[in-house]
Amino acid sequence: MLIKSNNTQMKKNYKLIDAIYSDNYEDNIDKYGYSAGPQCHCCGIPLKNDNYLLHMTTDGKIIPENVNEEDIEDSQGWFEIGPECQKKYPSEYIYKRK
Repeated sequence: MLIKSNNTQMKKNYKLIDAIYSDNYEDNIDKYGYSAGPQCHCCGIPLKNDNYLLHMTTDGKIIPENVNEEDIEDSQGWFEIGPECQKKYPSEYIYKRK
């Protein structure tokens, strides 16, 4: 799926990728429950920090981190992801907090 930016200076196409979920997601939710704090969107494990984020659409696609939310009609917002799970994605899809 490609999304066209409405940027007036330049139009670009962005490739969306599918979200990746761990085979252990449900087991981790059963073990840890739904966390009140940061929790990895990929594996369900509670996080000590939320340094990595994914930008997701309402249909579960991951948006490159450099695309503005305003350019995506069905943006669902940003979701925390753990340091190990972020390695499953290409770097251009991961936002790293400084």
